[in-house]
Amino acid sequence: MTGNNWNSFVDHFLTGIGKSVPFTKFFAYETDINQSELNWFNYQNIPAQAMDIYLNKMCKYDPVFFKNNLDNTEEIILLNTKTITPRYQSFLKNIHVIDNVELVFKTSNQTIKGISLIRGENERHFSDHELMTIQSCHAIAKHSLDCIRLEPQPQNIGLNSPTDCLTNKEKKVLSLLLEGKKNQDIANLLFISLATVKTHIQHIFKKMFVKSKFELMSKYYHLDYKI
Repeated sequence: MTGNNWNSFVDHFLTGIGKSVPFTKFFAYETDINQSELNWFNYQNIPAQAMDIYLNKMCKYDPVFFKNNLDNTEEIILLNTKTITPRYQSFLKNIHVIDNVELVFKTSNQTIKGISLIRGENERHFSDHELMTIQSCHAIAKHSLDCIRLEPQPQNIGLNSPTDCLTNKEKKVLSLLLEGKKNQDIANLLFISLATVKTHIQHIFKKMFVKSKFELMSKYYHLDYKI
């Protein structure tokens, strides 16, 4: 999964999880194959100057940063369960961060991908219920990515990608699904019934070899398919 595709995956993942677990900031990244440097990163609602200070000076003090957890088998790392140095605590206060949950995705090519869900000082800490929701979403995302990596991909002779076997209407439905549209919204936009939308989605699932919308999005962005 390239940086651009991981960025798209992150967008959909955050949109989905944000409906149940609100947060105001995030930091997402992908390392190089040596797990020594960041190959790609993106962030939201964090000042650029603060991000620059973090990456160049402060990340070594961050107990959830990937370089400080290379030997850690945890895939969900909670900032408030770690020992935080006074220097890093001061930095967090200056950038108005109160809590951070790090979601780690380790891949077969040895790169590490991560998403930090961050809350500001005017918010509360992540609750136990929210952490359970985060854990479930992480497990689903990880399972989807693992299935995509491990399953043999269908050989479509003469086709550039599995989306080529979709009908024009199915491609329109797929495009709207990838934009995060709900079934009823798709029906309204395409002037078709809700039942017809559901039928198109069933056909898309079958042709794309997936069983859920989340797996569909994961597979689409992981393999860089084109509509």
